[in-house]
Amino acid sequence: MNGIIDLSVVIPYYRGYEYIDRLVQSLLPIKHSKEIIIIDDGSNDDSFAKLMSRYNECSEVVLVTKKNEGIAGTRNYGVGLAKGEYILFCDQDDVAVPETIDKALQLGKENSCDACFWSTGLLYDDVRGKVKYDSVFSDTVLDSRQDIDDALVSLIICKPSKWFSSVGHLWSGLYSKEFIRSNDIKFKRYIAYDDDRVFLVSFLSSAKKVQLLSDIGYFWYQNRTSRSHSSGIVNDYSRKQKEYEKFCIGQVEKTGLSEKSMRMIKMYLEQKLIVDAIYQWAKLPGGNSKKNERNEILKNFRSIDHNNFETYMLGNNKRRKISFGLIKRGSVSRAFLYNRFYVKWERAKAVLGGIKWNAITRLSK
Repeated sequence: MNGIIDLSVVIPYYRGYEYIDRLVQSLLPIKHSKEIIIIDDGSNDDSFAKLMSRYNECSEVVLVTKKNEGIAGTRNYGVGLAKGEYILFCDQDDVAVPETIDKALQLGKENSCDACFWSTGLLYDDVRGKVKYDSVFSDTVLDSRQDIDDALVSLIICKPSKWFSSVGHLWSGLYSKEFIRSNDIKFKRYIAYDDDRVFLVSFLSSAKKVQLLSDIGYFWYQNRTSRSHSSGIVNDYSRKQKEYEKFCIGQVEKTGLSEKSMRMIKMYLEQKLIVDAIYQWAKLPGGNSKKNERNEILKNFRSIDHNNFETYMLGNNKRRKISFGLIKRGSVSRAFLYNRFYVKWERAKAVLGGIKWNAITRLSK
């Protein structure tokens, strides 16, 4: 496919042949000119050969393979390959809504927007089917720094804004390729699941005009066996979270945010550094790494004014709220103990849920 086109879809791919056809089939009906770039990130099976066999004759599908470097590096690689005016980033097992994407492309091009965000949904592998998840409240254009900063603060502290319930997912919209490249916006990974948020913080810190669209444009697949939905272990969490905190502060300081907004962001990140680090500590196996992480958490705890923490900053997560209450009262040792029991309960529930799901699957056959 030669020349500039309307849309490049970038799909990092790793051993996901059983799902990816569903995604591709949801993208092909998009009416605007497009390329669907599937980048195999060094799969160690025959899945890329299967992709070649399945899509080699499709002119809109571009197949690329490279050595394994993870999802952040693969997305950066895809941006370098993209020929489209806008880029849509997809996960290999999700489903797009072509009508909404066409509408977003039309509005984004007409209004010369840096990005267009839409509502998203969840796609379950059981009887629940498709469910609305994050909502954009109205069709509008954000073209003032104040409005975009409101979206940026909402993104960082994980709270709804007056414009939408959340914009924390990469696949919540389309992004101008030229804007990404001219502002040198890159995917980076501090913690295993935060590369989406890092990209979006960088993007919104520089954006001048953003289109909002209330229609659902994308469904995120909830696969019970997926690693991204499991309770994974993050080693050296405190150090990585502090690096992410430093990155966020550095980005938002460039925007000229109000003192109140900066205080809110710093307070949220300080709370998250302590509360979530204790949870991650509880998931670590015993040994020096767990001991060192505990010492780092205690060091961070003593360096901040936890008495001024505001409970509302942690949202409706019950684990965070209980941990926060213990920490605010100075009972950090009890927070460690509570999270140890919480992780044990979480793992037991996952085992029982897996047994129940397998039984339901067998009965349905």
